Amino acid sequence: MIEVGRNSIIVRNVDKDSNEFKKVNYAYSLYDKVKHKYVFSVFTVIDSDLYFPASIGVDNIEKYFPDKKVVYNYMTTAKAASISYNMRHAPKNELQQKAIRFMMTMRKDTKVRSRFLSLATGSGKTYVSINVISQLKKKAMIIVDSISLAEQWRGEFLKHTDLKESDIVILSGQDIVNAESKKPTAKIYIAIHRTLGNMLAADTNSVNLLMNKLHIGIRVFDESHVEFGNICKVNSLSNVEYTIYLTATPSRSNFIDNSLYAKVFGKIPYFNGKELSGDKYHTVIFYPMNSSPSIVQKTSCRTKYGFSVQKWAGYISSDEAYPLLLETISGIFSKFKLSERNMKTAIVLPTIKLIKKVSEDLKLLYPEIDIGLFIGELKPKEREEAKEKMFIITDDKMFDKAIDIPDLEILINVVDFGSLVKTEQMIGRLRYHEGKQSIYIDVVDNGFDECIAHSKIRKRFFKKNAKQIIEINKGEF
Repeated sequence: MIEVGRNSIIVRNVDKDSNEFKKVNYAYSLYDKVKHKYVFSVFTVIDSDLYFPASIGVDNIEKYFPDKKVVYNYMTTAKAASISYNMRHAPKNELQQKAIRFMMTMRKDTKVRSRFLSLATGSGKTYVSINVISQLKKKAMIIVDSISLAEQWRGEFLKHTDLKESDIVILSGQDIVNAESKKPTAKIYIAIHRTLGNMLAADTNSVNLLMNKLHIGIRVFDESHVEFGNICKVNSLSNVEYTIYLTATPSRSNFIDNSLYAKVFGKIPYFNGKELSGDKYHTVIFYPMNSSPSIVQKTSCRTKYGFSVQKWAGYISSDEAYPLLLETISGIFSKFKLSERNMKTAIVLPTIKLIKKVSEDLKLLYPEIDIGLFIGELKPKEREEAKEKMFIITDDKMFDKAIDIPDLEILINVVDFGSLVKTEQMIGRLRYHEGKQSIYIDVVDNGFDECIAHSKIRKRFFKKNAKQIIEINKGEF
């Protein structure tokens, strides 16, 4: 039997030595050619049953198990509690209005009560979701990958609705999960992926029980291009009435990984509203830095898997290369008069060690500027305070997704990467400001062929999405 729920498809009584299992495992798993084994599967195996996310589509699963009968069972869906709240603000433009109308088609869809919303950073994915929840009037759970994002969501609920702080509970850690399971107090829950993942690792039925005890009717996965494995597990092992997926970049960096991502989300009705999006507004400046590495130093930045960004970051932190890095950053400060102009600026560096080192040296060179560190080892309150500084120094892990700094005008990126997803997320930190500039400065270490190759990948994206591209080394500025 193949049992189809709102979020899950369960294939009962599967022989794991059968050809059917081998074929479905090959189609929905990642195989590591180095380790010579499967390292990730979209589905979860419990005894002789296979649990898939329903978003794959039962027709795709049937292909592998043609002899099994398909049964629809929506009785496994958590019984949702009704809630209500009022919106303080109406949609601000046609894009948000159209997105809300699209998302609300879930209500009359008898089979697929999930929707994928992919809007550019700053277009209002969070607002649209909050508005949709207010209309569906079901208790909701927002699932995010960090405490800082959870706090950001709570702030947006308080900003856009008449909900009180007590109406919104962040589920981070087992103690708060246990307390709310015994006596639910909130209308809106914001859960951390790690918390749910730890629960599933201990008991595969735990998240299903949590959804039922909290009476969740709507589940929202923020930044659904990350924590892909956990999203698959949560959906495979629990069911709620409505599901919303949000992202500015609906894909994965790795090609093989992305093929699985497409298989899982490919059948969900999708909205991006690109025909209503605003004009291009970013100015991208490629700024050269040649660290002149020796052959030995170039070799030291490679592993058997290829070029290592971490090893390269260690190299440019060294006594030999660091002075050039500092000279490059201070050169940008001088060329663009950053210490004199009132423009909110972020500098993205690859390691915490470099962040602290550059911060100390910039304070010596420019004692008049106000610098804040936005790094993971700081407490949430300290990170929020850092965001208010005129100059922010951070790393790409903290700054490549869902961080909202609405007044940011200049981003200086000194991290090497060749991922289009990361490129889109990074430049997405720069929002549109009427009468202001959005300048992305991409520092490229021309001493390494790999860094040059990665910059060409980023350039292809910028050519399609930026207002203009300027290359300092060609004398175009």
